[in-house]
Amino acid sequence: MKSFFFRIIVFSAFLGSFPLVNAQSRLFVPAEMTQAYESGTRKPDGNPGSRYWINRAEYHIQADFDPDAGTLRGSEKVKYFNQSPDVINQLVVRLYPDLLKKGGIREMQFSPELISEGVIVRKLVINDTETDLSETESSGRSFWRTNRLSRSGTNMFIPLEKNLRPGESVDMYIEWEVTFPRGFQQRMGAFGPRTWFVAYWYPQIAVYDDIDGWDRLNYTAWQEMYNDFHDYEVEITLPGQTLLWATGELQNPDEVLLPKFRERLKQAATSDEVVKVVSEAELTEGPITPEKPQITWKFSASHVPDFAFCLSDSLVWDATSTETQKGKRVAIHAAYDPKSPYYEECAAIARKSVIDMQENIPGLPYPYPQVTVFQADQGGGGMEFPMLCNDGRVRNRADLIDLTYHEIAHTWFPFVTGINERKYAWMDEGWANIFPNDLAYKEDPQMGDPMYGNVLSYTRIAGTIDDLPLITPSKWLNGWPYFENTYYKPSCAFHTLRDMLGDEMYKKCIQTFILRWEGKHPLPWDFFNTFNDVSGKNLDWFWKAWFFDYGYPDLALGNVSVKGKNVHITVEKRGSMPIPVYLKIIYEDETGQELYTSAEVWAKGKDFTVVSFRAEKPIREIVLGHESFPDTDPGNQQWFAPKP
Repeated sequence: MKSFFFRIIVFSAFLGSFPLVNAQSRLFVPAEMTQAYESGTRKPDGNPGSRYWINRAEYHIQADFDPDAGTLRGSEKVKYFNQSPDVINQLVVRLYPDLLKKGGIREMQFSPELISEGVIVRKLVINDTETDLSETESSGRSFWRTNRLSRSGTNMFIPLEKNLRPGESVDMYIEWEVTFPRGFQQRMGAFGPRTWFVAYWYPQIAVYDDIDGWDRLNYTAWQEMYNDFHDYEVEITLPGQTLLWATGELQNPDEVLLPKFRERLKQAATSDEVVKVVSEAELTEGPITPEKPQITWKFSASHVPDFAFCLSDSLVWDATSTETQKGKRVAIHAAYDPKSPYYEECAAIARKSVIDMQENIPGLPYPYPQVTVFQADQGGGGMEFPMLCNDGRVRNRADLIDLTYHEIAHTWFPFVTGINERKYAWMDEGWANIFPNDLAYKEDPQMGDPMYGNVLSYTRIAGTIDDLPLITPSKWLNGWPYFENTYYKPSCAFHTLRDMLGDEMYKKCIQTFILRWEGKHPLPWDFFNTFNDVSGKNLDWFWKAWFFDYGYPDLALGNVSVKGKNVHITVEKRGSMPIPVYLKIIYEDETGQELYTSAEVWAKGKDFTVVSFRAEKPIREIVLGHESFPDTDPGNQQWFAPKP
């Protein structure tokens, strides 16, 4: 007989020990967070404080890029605004390509042929005063001075002759040159003879915030970004017949594309269907751009935390769009290798991803004017920048859905909410890892449970000495513990939280968190306290177990009492992390039912619960657990009825 199961919500008997909940559930709050509460920049209910502030800048960048040599020569004018209450006596400028500089600070091994000169600074002017670059102190060690120009790791420290007071601004002009080595594909790089994804490429003023002051952490190849929100006007000059996509909106289509291609872009901007802007045949037939040796592409982007671009003379270009708000549409582009399987669907899948995020979780309009998904078949990918995704090869359609949605989901974390990925990478990757689940399963039910991969990856390390609390700053992590704490473990925590709160409350909490911290820099405690505030529940017991403590999830079947039709099942909580109780009851006739209690059953510190129900038929077997939730010991989750 074919088995079938139906789900029953069970109200378990609240039995077990009742420790002092307040004492056990109180969260650790670091001194810098307490100081932020006292200074009024943040509030204990998860809101920004009345005295919250954030600095910003305006960038005007001009760059020439040679795709054959990988050399970029650029100049930029930056106006930096001090909106803090502090007097600032230096600028900290990030020179990301110094990751590969000989003697640099890095936490990954790279081939000797990838080691380079790093960023060559040709000229530096602060407030109309040119800086003598010959006196630059340089060291591979992590150090900084406030009284002289110095470079350390991937940072340059620029002393200010005149202190930057609250409400004032400073002008910086810099000329630089960098050559990106072929073979380097850490979140960016060359993906073909004239196909590049260029990121971490321009001198960028670091974050100065209310918690740490200047962010002086080096980019060492593991941790990603932490940026303020800036305005960009960028001009990039390339060889003719090379196409370019970037953060922001193209300002000069008439100067860079021939009329028929401009017309197709215009058509796609109002179409729900995918338009082939540039086909594979047209790439070889040409021309696509005006027939000039050099073409300058101009892009503009407002209130974004970074700027990246990609270029190619061999990728096809699809485009479509969708409505985000009444009267507004978002343009959706896909630039991909025509030989890559499944990517002919990429633009349509990106469109579905944008729509799904608007209609479901987080349920907010897509905030930018466009999004572009870039893919080249040579090498990996899987990296996000505002309005721009770097995808890699995929094994199947389900992978394409998951990867594309994941990278676009980063729009909310860390781009709209300015997450500090250098310290708390789980605050964005954890969300992005599970946002695609519903759409992925809807589009391809044969893929199975979308959470299974996260559960499997986390349980490989759960409960070992390498399983570190999620609150551990990401800057101290690398290797497998970094991946676990950034992707898999937080995904399991957020999925458990959603299951416990229910879809509507979970969505309300996420929406509120985004709206509170849009254009700001939230910390984990702002996140925890917002969920507590919006849900009306003190969830500190949950945060403590999943984010602060060493521990692991482990539920076990205890005593099973069957007296006639009355069944009482004891479920023991042997691990410290709360997960829901799923019981599968299998009857002798191979039919069955599922009994469920959310993880909230463990809120008061119990170490066991009893699930009671009436069985109308003889029971053959009871199985505890669900593949959507981690459990470190599957060997204690099965019970068989005694044979007569």
